Amino acid sequence: MAAWALRLLAKTHAALLDRQRDASAVIAKIQSFVQDHLNEELGRDEIAKAVYRNPAYLSRLFRKETGMSLTDYIAQAKIERAKRLLTDTNDKISNIAEGLGYMHFSYFAKLFKKVTGVTPQDYRKKHQSI
Repeated sequence: MAAWALRLLAKTHAALLDRQRDASAVIAKIQSFVQDHLNEELGRDEIAKAVYRNPAYLSRLFRKETGMSLTDYIAQAKIERAKRLLTDTNDKISNIAEGLGYMHFSYFAKLFKKVTGVTPQDYRKKHQSI
């Protein structure tokens, strides 16, 4: 009986490790997909299709594994790209926003300020080395 219980425990542990590896692989695929598609309007439905998962499950899994919502992750990734573009190029800020999938500049500027604490213009002035 003890041997059977140990085998059952070992199988359960192995199954949990496999599930954790699968979740980590899905999160890595999500992050890669987001990075590759920052120039688009991204939503959980598009991402779920790309990783062959249900959108609701995907959102729960992403939050559980990363501690942040998928929407927050997308916004953070886009703002990080915007920060690089603001410092490394002389592109118009409105073109940068549009290139990141933000069709409304005012929304981009508001989100940028919420995340960084400064407007895109002020960020560029402070950090640009060109």
